[in-house]
Amino acid sequence: MLREKLGFYGLNRKDGTLLYYAVDHALDMLQNQTFPTQVGSVNLITFTDGLDQGSLMMNGNYTTDQQYLDEVGKRIVETKVKGLPLTAYSLGLRGSDVADYQLFQNNLKKLASSDDKAFEVNSMSAVRERLQNISDHIISISNKQIISLKIPGQSNETLIRFTFDGSSVTKSSMYIEGTFNLSDRSLRNVTYHGLRAENGETVQGKQDGIFVTFTFTGLQRVDGNGLIPTSNIRQYYKSPSSTNWQKNSEFTPANNTQTSITHSGAVIMLVLDCSNSLGSQFSNIKEYANDFIDRVANNAAVEVERPFGYDTLICPDGNHPHMVDLGLPSGTKWACCNIGATTPEAYGGYYAWGETEEKTTYNWYTYIHSDGSQKTCHDLGDDIVCTQYDVAHVKWGGSWVMPSREQQEELLNNCTYTWTTVNGVNGGQFTGPNGDSIFLPAAGYRWGDYLYDAGSNGHFWSSTQYSSHSGNAYRLSFYSGKAGWVDGFRGNGHTVRPVSR
Repeated sequence: MLREKLGFYGLNRKDGTLLYYAVDHALDMLQNQTFPTQVGSVNLITFTDGLDQGSLMMNGNYTTDQQYLDEVGKRIVETKVKGLPLTAYSLGLRGSDVADYQLFQNNLKKLASSDDKAFEVNSMSAVRERLQNISDHIISISNKQIISLKIPGQSNETLIRFTFDGSSVTKSSMYIEGTFNLSDRSLRNVTYHGLRAENGETVQGKQDGIFVTFTFTGLQRVDGNGLIPTSNIRQYYKSPSSTNWQKNSEFTPANNTQTSITHSGAVIMLVLDCSNSLGSQFSNIKEYANDFIDRVANNAAVEVERPFGYDTLICPDGNHPHMVDLGLPSGTKWACCNIGATTPEAYGGYYAWGETEEKTTYNWYTYIHSDGSQKTCHDLGDDIVCTQYDVAHVKWGGSWVMPSREQQEELLNNCTYTWTTVNGVNGGQFTGPNGDSIFLPAAGYRWGDYLYDAGSNGHFWSSTQYSSHSGNAYRLSFYSGKAGWVDGFRGNGHTVRPVSR
């Protein structure tokens, strides 16, 4: 993603407010620009504190301000980018020099794609709040979630409800409900409350022993307020003979859910009034514009480009993986993604130590480098880096390898660790001496047929065998309170974040 600090590159105060001309020019730029294939929304956001001054001097096709305003308003309604209609927002903070209040209000309405997108505010803090609301809405429509939920099979015609907002079963305003059909392991007559989805009214389950997993695709919040929370999902059921809901106390988000996010691009054009009439508030609008860009870029994983320049970048495009230079003493560069992942926050694959393929069951009997127990692990050497057992090198080739224990220690000793959330995924952010960062998702681990601790703990293999026991290997582990390195059973399924030699 490209991030640019607007306040230090292209925004300077000047006399005059070329309001109509600026929006007109922005529409030209939107229609003449080449954008990526996957675009989900096109947005124009205009902020002003005054009336137009000087647009007729810049465009000689109009003789009155009203004529120019009407034409710009018509263009906003008719403009399409990549076949998508333009969503135009207008924000107005009336300055003390605005004598014609009716014209000020009319400007806001004409420069918005609909009346409900025109906002008059009475303070700079209200401007900030409104920009945050707009950014949250853009994030919401740019992201779609895929959530898989695993439950024990139920009696036929049992009513199933999954809640997402942490409320009780009767008070929840964000839930999915359906009737379990035993014959084909499906949910029938599915309804979505506070959510929308692509599945429709029947969702086919996938059986695994006594368990059934239902996968809901294209999920979005109806209110547009960001991502669907996944850290406090609860499952309830009501048997055909009962009138009361029963909570499944064994259902936990860490053990019974998996989530991923698909992204579409968001085209955003900001038209900001930088006239001298803002006075000391000019610094506020620069700050709010920066916050807006960072909020959308960091939460929606869209690419944000600006003509004024940009600061240090981590992932310049979607062609992962990238080598991230954290400024570490050894010069080691870390990958931006896990093996098997396509985004920095995705979990990717789970691998037993020294194995290069995923599997459905992880234990000592399926571990190919043992004879059925921890005590009978085969000797693969003290370090498997760049060997046939190095999954990073086998999968990605080139200079990519598994990190050694020493490289993981260097990361811990030289980076600032922060527990954070990226696109609804919990994990650890490691910020290096030069200010750049990598994000490691808390992907948990696999043992037996289950995924444990997903969303609460991260465990990443090193290439180094544990010095005190040949059946273990070193790993980087972290949770909300701490990050460190420990040893783990070689038969566990852990994620792998490569480094470049």
